[in-house]
Amino acid sequence: MAVPSDEPQTDREWLTRIDSKLNNLTEKIDGKEGICILLRKHDARISTLENWRWYIIGGISVLTLIGVIWGRLIDINVIQP
Repeated sequence: MAVPSDEPQTDREWLTRIDSKLNNLTEKIDGKEGICILLRKHDARISTLENWRWYIIGGISVLTLIGVIWGRLIDINVIQP
């Protein structure tokens, strides 16, 4: 039975092939544009968007409070409309 020439023949060749595949996987996970880096960037973008949402909600809440106070002052005739 003939073995294809691109198949490893010795243990050393097998280990070399496994090592190169592990290095490739490690680069994909922890490398410059690896999955971990991309997930950290994604998390930072989501956090930024969530912070803006809270600023907007806070601003709307303050405006609502001012409107309610203004309406109550008009209602009790402190301020003439």
